[in-house]
Amino acid sequence: MKNIKTRLLSLFLTLVMLAGALAAFHASAIEPETQTRTLMLYLVGADLETNWGCATWNLTQSMEADYDENLNYIVMTGGSHEWQTQAEYLDGAEAVDAEYDQIWKLEGKRGDEEHGKMKLLEPTGIEGFEKANMGKSETLTAFIDYCYENYPADQYDLILWDHGGAFTRGFGFDERFADGGPMSVAKLADAFGKTKL
Repeated sequence: MKNIKTRLLSLFLTLVMLAGALAAFHASAIEPETQTRTLMLYLVGADLETNWGCATWNLTQSMEADYDENLNYIVMTGGSHEWQTQAEYLDGAEAVDAEYDQIWKLEGKRGDEEHGKMKLLEPTGIEGFEKANMGKSETLTAFIDYCYENYPADQYDLILWDHGGAFTRGFGFDERFADGGPMSVAKLADAFGKTKL
């Protein structure tokens, strides 16, 4: 009799664990609520773009990827004497203008397309920051605010693209400004602290 009770208890516990596992599996199989996401790429081209086209290479990789319509991929280009991005990747311009800090919306490929495109949103940049030094915290703050105001989302991400000098030298070497150094870590913190986001 004792063996039967032990076996029944064991069977009962196994069924309880199995039911729990099935419930967990069912809950994970339900589609999560769709969320929008705004990815901000602060792209200071510097000599990496002028001399070697590194920024263009990374942009091209992004445009050859697949991603869904819930992603707003916003790019600010500047900080470089020359851009090497080919016209076939651009929508609204024949070239990235090195004179202005332009704003673009990047789109990945869809369906059978070979690649997506960068759609020009602001040909002469954000008002008040058209030819601004991208190594200044005020310019970074303006870009974050632009994205926050124009592309509201459930989640925001920021990528800082350029040379980085860690804690000692900071980030953002805009080669168009001989007297403008990079943003220190303190200046980066200041830029983030002043955003509307």
